[in-house]
This record gives sequence, C-alpha cells and structure tokens, in this order.
Amino acid sequence: MNDWNCLSRSLPPDRELSPESQRRMRQELLSEIADGAAQRRSPKRFIMLVAAAAVALALSTLVLDEPPAAAGVEIARVNGSLTATVTDPFVDWARLSATFEKHGLDISLRLVPVSPSRIGTIVTIVDDGTSSLFTLIDGPCLDAPDCPIGLRIPLDYRGSTSVTLGRPARDGEAYVSTGNAFDPGEAFDGLRLLGHPANETRVVAAERGITIEWRTVIDKRSVTLSDTAVHEDYLVVGATPLTDRLVLVWVEDLG
Repeated sequence: MNDWNCLSRSLPPDRELSPESQRRMRQELLSEIADGAAQRRSPKRFIMLVAAAAVALALSTLVLDEPPAAAGVEIARVNGSLTATVTDPFVDWARLSATFEKHGLDISLRLVPVSPSRIGTIVTIVDDGTSSLFTLIDGPCLDAPDCPIGLRIPLDYRGSTSVTLGRPARDGEAYVSTGNAFDPGEAFDGLRLLGHPANETRVVAAERGITIEWRTVIDKRSVTLSDTAVHEDYLVVGATPLTDRLVLVWVEDLG
C-alpha cells in the first residue's frame, strides 16, 4: 500500500462515519506506526503514517464529541432540591434510569400511558422505606395534556426507588391508569351525564367520536351489555376512559 492510500484511508468521506469505525481505523494506523519496520523501510512513510493518525484522531474526536442523544429527562437544582423533568415522555426507561445514575441517584423511572387527568401522577412506587420523592404536580393533572412529568428529589436523597409515572397516551393506546371520565381533560369533561338517561351519553359519545362499552351489575356480577340492550330505562352511574376513543360506561336499569 502506497503513502497516499495510507493517508487517504484516514479521511472518511463524511462526518457520518460511526465512532466504532473511527476507533478501528485509528487502531490500525497506530499499529502500523508501532511497527519499527515501517520506519526502517521509509522515513517518509513513517511521517505520512503519523500525519494520517493525527487526522484520524482529530476526526474521531469530532465524532465522539458530538452531543449525545437526548436522555429524555433533565435534572437540575431548583430551590433547594433536585428537579427531574421529563422532556420526552416516550423515551426508553433505560435511558431515563441511566441519567439518574449519572447524577448518583438510585432511581428507576418508567413512564406508562394514562388518561389525561393522570398525566404526571404516580402510578406505582416501590422503595426501601427511605424514599421522599414528590411529583411536579399536586393531585390530578388539571391542565391536561400539558402537566409536567417528573420528580422533586431532596438534595440529601440516598434511597433506592422504582417509580412509574403517567405519560400521555398515543392514539388508541390503552390506559394503564385512568381517572374519571368526567374529570378535567377526560372524555366527558364538564358534562352532566351522571343520573341521566343512557341515551344522552350515547349521543354525546357519537358527536365526539367515542365508542362506548356498556356495563351493568346483575346479581353482584359485572355484565357487559350490547348497545341495543341499553334502553331508555337505563341511567348512567359512572364512566371510566379506557383509551382516547373508548369509554366504559356503567348503567343501572331503573325500569
């Protein structure tokens, strides 16, 4: 291989060359430099190899120094505590946990789809008995879907916690945790349908593109009803959102 080929080998066609390829290229060049025979055969060749290695090192440094992919959560000190704010609600949980680990925190954070009023709230939490974590909101999300998702962490926190927070659901995604269908941001927010004939709910649901799953209790058992079985004597006694387009509506036959 001539000197020009050796040098050109260190110049990738563009900056898209992966860090692994850059490292491998650098190792090959350094290996040739370490070979004493290369210097004995041609001082000029030795100089070219050193130059090529310098270029490779510089380019690989440029690649490796590029900003890492967003971790999905930002941790900052705010008013005497640490605030961990989720910036990407759909990021992989392992990347979230890795960010906490980088800050010396033994916190495993997962995000699951929830109905709007549950966004940012705690779905589950398991700790070692020393946890003192709080969410960024107090109570239910009253500004869905814009409620912040994250945690407030004491500066002296030394515990171990696995926590699951609610995130917005994708279209059609089943909720892991739900609020009441009449809560702020939910399917029937602001509507007075409880205690009213089921047909009123049927009409509203059709207008909003919502499918209803009717349910009642017969002999202390939950029974699913077909839409045609729900007549004018049924009154609405409750409603739970299942997805953004599906609501479980509880009815009672007073006929």
